Amino acid sequence: MTVEKLVEKFGSVDKINLELKKVQSQKCRLKKQVSKTGIKDKIQNLLVYEDLLKQSRNVLRPKDKNVTDFDKDDIKKLDYDQTIRAIRSIQSKKTLTKYLGKVPGQNEEYKKACQIEKWLKDHRETLSPISETVVRKTDVKKILEVIETSDELSKEQITELLNKLI
Repeated sequence: MTVEKLVEKFGSVDKINLELKKVQSQKCRLKKQVSKTGIKDKIQNLLVYEDLLKQSRNVLRPKDKNVTDFDKDDIKKLDYDQTIRAIRSIQSKKTLTKYLGKVPGQNEEYKKACQIEKWLKDHRETLSPISETVVRKTDVKKILEVIETSDELSKEQITELLNKLI
């Protein structure tokens, strides 16, 4: 069976994920029966099938591109928060690659990271951060976590936390 046939057969990532769970369950059961004859061949066949399923899932839902592989078109598609995260990521890459060559800052990876960082910073200047009227989901989650973990919160303290969101 090929990746293309599996994509046609299942058609969606959710169905492939369900099939992967079935295969992983079968694989787990077979590993417990290693002493039986022919089990190793069955496990090998399941591993090949599992790999094909994973490849077909990647065809239906390709992974995000690494920041180090971005070009100008990729950067234009980013929103403000994604741009900020990408800048942090590329700065980390710069730090890791700066001293890889004989002369610091003279290797190709570092130069490419510097160029991508410049593009990202230029792009950040054209965007505006999320407005003050928007409540971020992460802020609400933090407040809920504080409320759930704290046994002794008064109404006033809860109101104060919620007012910080406004």
